[in-house]
Order: sequence, then structure tokens, then C-alpha cells
Amino acid sequence: MSRTSRISALALVIACLGSSGCFFSKKPKAVAVPNPPPPAPASSSAPASSSAPAAAERKAGPTRRKRAESPPQAASPAPSTPAAPAVTPAQLGQILSADEKVQLTRNLDQSVKSARNLAAQASAHTLSGDQTETLKLIRALLSQAESARSTDLSVAAQLARRAELLARDLAASLR
Repeated sequence: MSRTSRISALALVIACLGSSGCFFSKKPKAVAVPNPPPPAPASSSAPASSSAPAAAERKAGPTRRKRAESPPQAASPAPSTPAAPAVTPAQLGQILSADEKVQLTRNLDQSVKSARNLAAQASAHTLSGDQTETLKLIRALLSQAESARSTDLSVAAQLARRAELLARDLAASLR
């Protein structure tokens, strides 16, 4: 390629890049427009002349609103009917058969009983700092397992099993 063809190709590339406006320019950022404060409720002792500006606004016709704004709120008193009770959303979890529930409950009870017995035996000994922390962790896991028993039986059984395994390790380290 000759020198003039290189220069003309370079000039063409520069001209193309310079002419594309969106290549070098930034897109404008979206600006959040705060919602106007809700109108103050009109008191019953207000003079009759205060309704004249409201009538003038109604005659003016609808105005264009931006999408970010919410529709104006009416200044009406709260409804006299009681609010509907709050509905708690259903939690997702495993669907267990009756046999699975019985088996998990049996495993949970066995692990909790074993972990509590081993923790009681360990607390009768003089424990080092690490052993004391392990005992605290065992008690925390047992507490979490009891809390989870009513909501998620599978999680409760897993927590109790972990507490039991830690208790066994702690008991073995004391021998």
C-alpha cells in the first residue's frame, strides 16, 4: 500500500469515527423526579372562597403528566371498614409423605437426645477455650433445630444431626 493510500484510509477512518455522534457522546442519565407531597386535607372550618381555586383548576382541563409522577391522591377520610388481616405468604419447602415425616421426626428426636446427653457430659469437665466454643455451637444448633421443627422438619433434622456429630467429637476429645 502506498503512502497516499494509507493517509487517505486513515483520514476516512477518522472521518467515520468523528461523524458518528453516539460513539463519543454519553447517553443522558435518567433523572428521578420526586413526587409532590400529598395535598393537605381541607378542614371543615375553611371559608367558602377556598373552593374557588379548586373549581378553576377543574375548568382548566387535564394537564400532561410525566411518567414518573403518580396520580394525585384524594384527601378523603380513611374507610371505616377494618383492614383485612395480613396474610403471610406460604413458605416453600419439601412436600413429605407421612412415612418421611415420621422418619425425620424419629431421627430429629434421636439426634437431639444424643447431643444433649453428650453436651451435659462435656459440661461436667473442665473445657479449653476451643472446647467451650464447640459446646456453645452445639447448644446453638440444638436451639435452631427446635425452632425449625415446626416450619421445616428436614432442616431441623439436619441441624440436630450436626449438633450430635459435634457433641461426639467433643466427647472424644475429652477422653
